[in-house]
Amino acid sequence: MPIRQYWIAYDISNDRERTRTERCIARYGRRLQKSVFHCVLDTNRLDQLKGELEALGCRSGSIILAALAEPADISHIGTADASILTEAWAFTYFPGAEDR
Repeated sequence: MPIRQYWIAYDISNDRERTRTERCIARYGRRLQKSVFHCVLDTNRLDQLKGELEALGCRSGSIILAALAEPADISHIGTADASILTEAWAFTYFPGAEDR
């Protein structure tokens, strides 16, 4: 099973939904910023995380899951405009940068 790095970001206005989303993602990765997490996941863990996030039924915002390596893969969960998925995205991750 391939293991990939992901950035997961959310923009959720409802406090309860945001807290539940944050706790869910925190079980899979490390917080980089207030609403951005870095996760290293194999296919099974990614599917598990997506399932848990979808089960939360977030209605006040959205969650973006972005793979950091080729091929780029961006998933969207939630109610926000999904047109951002058609835009050109570029992500990179610098190992060790968090140690500085």
